[in-house]
Amino acid sequence: MAKTFITISGQLHTPWVLTCPGDKKRKSTDSFANLTTRNISYFVALDTIEKNVNQILVGDRDIAVNGKQAVSGVVR
Repeated sequence: MAKTFITISGQLHTPWVLTCPGDKKRKSTDSFANLTTRNISYFVALDTIEKNVNQILVGDRDIAVNGKQAVSGVVR
């Protein structure tokens, strides 16, 4: 997942914006060379299709489904 965000590094001034200030489980980094999934609070759906209008494209780790914290993987 870090590779996804490294590809946009030319558009970002610093990688610390990839860490949500409210996400206490992630620690920001000041270098794209040191960027790992431990530094990223957000996700991007890489396999989205235009016809699936209900699919979540981007979000942060605080996403909830039916009032419950979402977990990694497919959420229905």
